[in-house]
Amino acid sequence: MTFPESAADRARYILDFVDAHGDAIDWTTIVVPHNGRIVTFDVMTDALKIEGVRVVAGAGLAQQIADRLGASLPTPRMVDHVWDAATVKVDPKPRQISRSTRAVIDHSADVDAAVAGRTGLVDNAGKWWVLVSKLATSAGKACNFGWRVPKVDAQNHWRSIPTEADVDGKHRVIQGPGTAHGLEQDDYSQTVRLVRNLTVDGVARPLAEGLRDPEICGALSHEGPVAVSRQPGVPLPPLTPADSSADTHPQLPAVAAEVSLGFRCVLWSRQQMRLANPPSDTLRAAWLAPCERSGKRLGLSKGNHCAATCCAAATAVLAAGEAMPHGYRAGAKELMADAQARHAWHPASEVRAGTWAPAVGDVVIWDRSQPGKPETSWMGHASRVTEVGSDDHPGHFRTIGANEGAGGGWVESWRPIDHARLLGFIAYPQLEPVARDDDAHRSEQPTLPEPLPDMHQPPGDDGEADSDDVLAELDAQSRSDRDEHIGGMP
Repeated sequence: MTFPESAADRARYILDFVDAHGDAIDWTTIVVPHNGRIVTFDVMTDALKIEGVRVVAGAGLAQQIADRLGASLPTPRMVDHVWDAATVKVDPKPRQISRSTRAVIDHSADVDAAVAGRTGLVDNAGKWWVLVSKLATSAGKACNFGWRVPKVDAQNHWRSIPTEADVDGKHRVIQGPGTAHGLEQDDYSQTVRLVRNLTVDGVARPLAEGLRDPEICGALSHEGPVAVSRQPGVPLPPLTPADSSADTHPQLPAVAAEVSLGFRCVLWSRQQMRLANPPSDTLRAAWLAPCERSGKRLGLSKGNHCAATCCAAATAVLAAGEAMPHGYRAGAKELMADAQARHAWHPASEVRAGTWAPAVGDVVIWDRSQPGKPETSWMGHASRVTEVGSDDHPGHFRTIGANEGAGGGWVESWRPIDHARLLGFIAYPQLEPVARDDDAHRSEQPTLPEPLPDMHQPPGDDGEADSDDVLAELDAQSRSDRDEHIGGMP
């Protein structure tokens, strides 16, 4: 095996492998009945292997791998479900603590000997990095868990090794959920196992939302709603190019999770735009599924999705203690009503008067109602601010929004502050409670990378308004602006 010895080289070696061969990783679906519902998620069928060897990683590197694979660290209860479903169970293979490549290779060989050629879902190949709420208040710490043992003696020891009860009390484990380690701990036992593709009753759900949903989190967590949905302290991922051409699709740099919620929402939105534009029916169903009205789920799986996508962005990147300034809504004007009730709404008149300025990540609400037709009064559109003003675009701001382009796709482009259909902005929390139009404040968090060249080009080659561009259809002045391609969904 050519696995490097140094920690930095080792991390790059693993990430390069995942980037090149991640599609070849095998996954197994775990089915969990829960309170009359069916919850499923996929798990790696075995620990991540390179050149036939189960590699190891600290929790920070494991989160970076998860980001590249559209996956997540599991929770301890999800690990329990994997054990229950496993068809190839092996005993732990402890040895003297070591981070050396030799120890990693020898430990993997011990596991292979125990597997003995059997196929199927393997478990106990190493310890897991997991998500628990305690991480939200344990800066710089990670949580590991696992290594079930078959039998213990009267002192609850296995081969003279102390054990603990697992989170559900059904088994004994060498490692109960523990937060003693930092993000770089990667001894021979810390293999990489990840989960992804959560569904509830056949409908795709973001894992971050599932971990917080009181109705289903019990299927995923032993502690109720989980305060974190990714390993804290790990930078947000770079955007993955849609193709391998670095010249035409440069990656955006990683950004620390400590930047503002709105800033993170913009990165998430741009990532979604890059990975799938227009988004698939499955993605749209996942974004729409949590939409609520009067405290009840609407049960949506298709339809207008611009507002839901704004909510999905925030849900995906929320950190512990954060909250959206609105509910999870299907309609743009419902978002506006929520923001008004929470004192987060700023009408366009404030911006035009110079008494308030939007910031990166704020949600923009547009009117789509038709004059003389009161039955259309509910119609609106939601997008998100990515840039405010520039020497090249005075009096304009840039937005990104779903359901704006052809087929319900994403579009990012400049809009005039005096647009007749602009209703106003929903202010997202900023890092410091200072004036939002203060240049010093704006410099406190990183500058967003410039959009990729193909991000702001509207659908079609002739520069005319797309057929989905309802705002342009309703506003003749906007029709004359080549960049006015705000979509036609609430």
